Formats: sequence, C-alpha cells, structure tokens
Amino acid sequence: SNLVQLYRNERLLDLIVRNRAPSFDSQIDLSTVATEHLDEGQVLAMHHCLRAKDYVLLLGMPGTGKTTLLVSFIKALIQGNRSIKILISSYTHSAVDNLMAKLLEAGVSG
Repeated sequence: SNLVQLYRNERLLDLIVRNRAPSFDSQIDLSTVATEHLDEGQVLAMHHCLRAKDYVLLLGMPGTGKTTLLVSFIKALIQGNRSIKILISSYTHSAVDNLMAKLLEAGVSG
C-alpha cells in the first residue's frame, strides 16, 4: 500500500520517482535557533537544512559533527512547531543508536 500512496501523491512522485531536485525557501529566520555550540560549517549546514522544503541529505566524514548538527536541527524543527517526518538512515546501527541517545540527552523524545 505504500507504493500505491506514493503514486497518489504527485509531489512525492516527482521527488522520488521522477528525480526532481529538492526546493528551498529563499530566506529563513535563524535568530531563534540555538547555534552557539555549532561551528561555522555546521551553522551554514543548519541554515541550508532549515530552508529545505522537500528533503535534506546530510553527508560527511566521521567526526565532522553530523550527529551534533542533527540534534540541533531536530530540536529547531520541534521548537518551530513544524509538522515533519524524519527518516534517519546510516551505514551502521550504532550511528543511529548514537543519534537517538544524544536526542534523549538533549530532551527530545517520541
């Protein structure tokens, strides 16, 4: 039934099947987003992630701060009351487990 739902949703069909590039808002207010513990590159990535209208693909070498950025990003989405679905995927289960543990430490649940 998931495939049937996909073909009924024109936007998802364009993104996933027809390979349309994601779209982004031109401006977004970052003044309410806590970024003080992020480095310059992470702040730029956060800005890009928050501007995404469709999806974000976050890639980086080990130790570059992807998990830290994701925790901040998810918290910002929750604080902004944005209705969202989040899919986390990784090559290893331990990376997903680590993200989930850090989200719990940051007070994010369910």
